[in-house]
Amino acid sequence: MRSRPSFSVFALAMILGFLVLRLFMHAVPLESGKGYAILSVDAAQDDRKIGDLLSKAGMDYQSESTEGFYINDFSGLKWLPLDTYREGLESFDPRDDGYGEKLKSFFVFEGKRRFFVPLEDTGNQRSVEKGFRLAMGDIPFSLEILGSSRPILNYFAIMAAACGAALILSRGKWLMALEIPVLLAFSWAGVPGFVLAGVLVGLRGLLREALGEFFSLRSYGALGDRLKPYKINFIISLFFLVLYGIIIKINALPLAPALAGPASLFGLGLFALADQRRRSRSAAHIRFAPIPIILKFAKPPVFQPSVMVFAAAAIFALVYPVFFTGLSAKGESQTELSSLVLPEEYARHMDFEAAFSLLPLDRGGSGEYFRYKLGDDGLIATAEAALPMNMPEMQGEALPAYPLEKLADFLIHFEGKAVPTPGAQLKDWVSVFLIMIASFPIRFPKESLEGKKKKPSFLRDRRIAA
Repeated sequence: MRSRPSFSVFALAMILGFLVLRLFMHAVPLESGKGYAILSVDAAQDDRKIGDLLSKAGMDYQSESTEGFYINDFSGLKWLPLDTYREGLESFDPRDDGYGEKLKSFFVFEGKRRFFVPLEDTGNQRSVEKGFRLAMGDIPFSLEILGSSRPILNYFAIMAAACGAALILSRGKWLMALEIPVLLAFSWAGVPGFVLAGVLVGLRGLLREALGEFFSLRSYGALGDRLKPYKINFIISLFFLVLYGIIIKINALPLAPALAGPASLFGLGLFALADQRRRSRSAAHIRFAPIPIILKFAKPPVFQPSVMVFAAAAIFALVYPVFFTGLSAKGESQTELSSLVLPEEYARHMDFEAAFSLLPLDRGGSGEYFRYKLGDDGLIATAEAALPMNMPEMQGEALPAYPLEKLADFLIHFEGKAVPTPGAQLKDWVSVFLIMIASFPIRFPKESLEGKKKKPSFLRDRRIAA
């Protein structure tokens, strides 16, 4: 497109960009991925009663009534439920190392009783909140949803920069400028959106001249003959279409916005070319277009450096969170983590309880008893620290795993605003790899493209060369 498009074309571009963006916003939630819902009720509420309501609603949860800890009862490790542990462990009991109280304060904190409910997807928050309202009935509660939020504003800025660079490098600048509103809408899809935008830009570059033949004011020869030089472009375009579908598939993108994007760009391009044809007809003269005297079997496909621009933008969108943290967590959590029992605290508690029955109450001595073995001569051969024979280690079993491992890992990373490493985003990297392949220039031997030169037929092709 050599002339400036009319206002109606620009208006259509803006409308299509807005519609595609709305489709992406409706189909791709801003917050997605696994997370936790933190349900808070008054501390006076019965923990087990609330837990029954959540269970009836099909929700798994962790709370005071589901957790507990082990103590040494001199015959093995005994499990004490957290909500009733004082019935089996007095405050002056030397086996009480403070672990139970700290664990309890994590679930009952500042007059609030908390329930941690794992969520498979935090995207549809309205649906999550509705489920809790139905489960809780008339019991007052507050809800906090913790999940991963995509840095959409950063994606939008990166996409805008990529579109600007592509506009500079593009041969059809006006057509590229018209596509920018629709391409910006793809930023809502994240890294796969950059890849899809690059594929569409490459596809447009391959078909730009061929589509122009449909709207040419000076048509020489049959349409099939005029499109024949672009047959290689059509073949490569099929590869780009297949690539577009593969990227949609591996990233599980919704079809409605993913297909509305290319349909909008294709329709916008046709409308712009038709508008240019209409305005050229109404002008005083027709813009000169060069006509080749010697026909060729094929025209070499033009490599679009714009595709490489979007590939680079996708890579940058993948790696920049590694260097700039604080961009993946959704807001600031109101959950106090000072009372969270960490894995190392759990390990110290278990070591203490496992060895308690063999430790003297007076810790001023060596701090442990020893088990002695006699040698063949009847004398003491070795002395080693004694462990209870009924402890799991002595029975070839491992100590019970840290019960809050998944919850603590999520909360610690959420509070620290840690982001997933690029290695964890395999689907995104596969998409980037595919567009990198598509962005390499395709070179054909000059002889295979031109073939044998054909003599112009003045009977079939009435053209004047000046």
